[in-house]
Amino acid sequence: MRASNGLTCVVLTLLLGAGVAYGAPGDGNQPRPGGGGPGGGEYAGLPQGQHPALPDSSGIEKMVDEMSAALSLTGEQEEQIRVLHFAHFAEVKDRVADGRPDRRAMEALREKFESDVKSELRDDQTAAYEKYVANHRPRAARSGRRR
Repeated sequence: MRASNGLTCVVLTLLLGAGVAYGAPGDGNQPRPGGGGPGGGEYAGLPQGQHPALPDSSGIEKMVDEMSAALSLTGEQEEQIRVLHFAHFAEVKDRVADGRPDRRAMEALREKFESDVKSELRDDQTAAYEKYVANHRPRAARSGRRR
């Protein structure tokens, strides 16, 4: 399946939410060929210490719409998940505003968000959601590799 821009935002946001971040400028980490942070990877092409931009409201709407279609959400489920997405990204924005967030705190935030989303789903949708999220994570996150 080809990832669209909205799905790319989901992937990048999950990555950011998981706290998988490269060192801040001046911390001794040097970028390697491929750009981004040490080793290139998901942030390839971005300057050292920078991360993908968080989605704006239209990006969040698109993510929820795509998830709704993939999981066959009801109107009520879609609205609840939309509220969760907006609240999640507002909190992520607050946490990254002051610089590099704590990895464990960001992982906890991501886990709570995913748990909250699952609580809105039926059992069959929860299984589909887990597969959906796994398929939209970067390779490193899918393999469990840490940076």
